[in-house]
Parts: sequence; structure tokens; C-alpha cells
Amino acid sequence: MSDIVAVMDEYAAGQVFAVAETKLGTVTNGGSSAFGPFTASYSASGSFSGGTLKLIPSNIVQITRCSLNYKVHFNLSFDLSNIIPDVHIGGKTIRITRWIRIRIPGLHINWPNVNIPVTFLSSALFTSNFALHPHYAAPNWRVDIVIMSVPGLQLAPAASAVLALIGAAAAPALMAVPLIGGFLGAAVLGITNTIGIAGVTNLLGLMLTPLVSGTTFTLYDQPRHFPLLPAVPPLDPPVFINLDQLTALIISGGEPELLLSFDVSAP
Repeated sequence: MSDIVAVMDEYAAGQVFAVAETKLGTVTNGGSSAFGPFTASYSASGSFSGGTLKLIPSNIVQITRCSLNYKVHFNLSFDLSNIIPDVHIGGKTIRITRWIRIRIPGLHINWPNVNIPVTFLSSALFTSNFALHPHYAAPNWRVDIVIMSVPGLQLAPAASAVLALIGAAAAPALMAVPLIGGFLGAAVLGITNTIGIAGVTNLLGLMLTPLVSGTTFTLYDQPRHFPLLPAVPPLDPPVFINLDQLTALIISGGEPELLLSFDVSAP
């Protein structure tokens, strides 16, 4: 039989979860990836807020409609020649008189590599099941909830907005390219059509999914060396015990509750 038992109902667990979201702070991800003719180097950061907690007696904590509040920055690099064809126009000789000819040189444009930087802030909702994970992380006992599977993030609205930002950012980036003026509209359209909504959705998923996939929230954090009785000055020192083993279960007794139990010993 356990020596110390504590019980939390869903409301109390929800309040603890809200504190755990704040304590988790900001999570980050970065890297690079190629898709089609583009290479994207990126960084992403996010934090969590909201969500409704539900205790399920099979030791599952379900969080519904949790918000991932994120910021992404990425730089698209590509060879512009893959978007619009290089220009090669042959030269021409014009006869002015029987003895005079003028040579008009040809026009040859080999488009360079282009970089398009984009920054975007938004949020995405997700719902997922978390498993209870009681463990000892010296010098404390902890009860974490660990996400069990990667949830689908609702990214379609954000993808449309990001594609529009790419188009808007492409114009000034392309203006730095010599002789692009007459081809600017075609180049911007070619870039956005080549990427498309599906490409942006995949890129956002690549940046944001790692922020969620390993999510762990700490619901309980208690030092193993536990003050059972406070000091009573001037003569009585505090009385401590050791918390030797932690068990975390979700029980159903009318309403589901999170039960924490400890075995204890003298220090």
C-alpha cells in the first residue's frame, strides 16, 4: 500500500496543464530541404496555449484544440533559369550601302540564382493523446505527459497566405537581377505556380511538425527529499522523508481523476 496519495480531478489537471504550457516556453526547429527546383533553409519557433484536457481511464490524457503559436523564417534559393528560359537572340548584320554594313550584336541572358526571404507568424490547432510518464529526474520525481502520435496540423489557410507572401517577396528580390524588368511578371507567376499550395503545405509541415512531434508537458515536479514537517523555532528542525517510488494512474470513480501515489522512507 502506498504511503502518500494525492488526487487531481480534470479541472485541477487542466489548471496544471496551463501552467505546464507556460513553463515549456519556446521550442525550435531548423534545417534545409530541397523540393523541386527550390532549396529552402529555414528556422521555426513555437509555443503552446489553450486546449482542453480530458482524463481517460486507460492512462491517456487527451488534449483537444491546443494551439501551436509559431513563427517561421525561410529562404528560397533557386536557379531562375529553371523558372523562365534563358534568352538567346542571335546577332544580325544590316547593309547600309554597298560597302557599309552594321553588325547588331545578339542578346544572351543566362539567369542567375535568386534568394527569396520570407517570414510568417500564425497559429495552428491540433488534438492529440498523451501518455503518462512518471519518472525520476534527479533530484526530483516528475509526471510528464508525452505525445503518443504526430497530430495533423491545420495548415491549409496558412499555406495560402505564405504562397501570397512568396509572390510579394519575389518581386523585389528579382528586381536586383539585371534586365529582368520585362520578364518580372512571368517570373513571379512561374515561381508561385511551381511551388503551389501543396508545396507550401509540405514546407510548413516540415518546419512545424517537429515542434509538436516530441511534445512533453510536465504536470508534476516534486523533490525526492520531501519536507514532511516544517521547522518550529527555536529548537525543532524540519522533518524530511524520502519519496522512493512514484506511481501515476488515471482512475474512474464517477469522474476520472489523476491519482499520484508515493512509497516513502526515512532519509
